[in-house]
Amino acid sequence: MSDNKKWNEENVAKLTQLVGSESPVSAATVEKVAEALDVSIRSAASKLRQLDFEVASMAKEKAPTFSAE
Repeated sequence: MSDNKKWNEENVAKLTQLVGSESPVSAATVEKVAEALDVSIRSAASKLRQLDFEVASMAKEKAPTFSAE
């Protein structure tokens, strides 16, 4: 994963194409898009929000890493 990925027009176009008309955009879709574009999940979710996409809460949808064991 690149830490210094630029959101140029080409990458934004790919992002919007991969998401399509999904609303709200699910955590699973954000993860797939981030992997496809070689960016972090946080970066992809943030860019989608900047583009006025409704993005599901990543914290609510992801399983907690803590286990009660």
